[in-house]
Amino acid sequence: MYPGELPREFDSERAARAALDGYETGTTVTAYVPTANPQKAFLKSESSDKPFLVIGFGVLFVLVGAYSGLKEIYQ
Repeated sequence: MYPGELPREFDSERAARAALDGYETGTTVTAYVPTANPQKAFLKSESSDKPFLVIGFGVLFVLVGAYSGLKEIYQ
């Protein structure tokens, strides 16, 4: 439904169906299909913030590791 390397997942079937509200059966819609990767087609041209969350957790993990390492060195 949405573009991006990390798929936008829905918590329940109800949430997935709610994302499709407004799309009536038989209605013509615009699908965005990358010519190089047609399997990555999507309906809504909205980006996700998941990559930023993944990067944030990675940075947090590195900072905690660095803090622990420095704490061992200076004790």
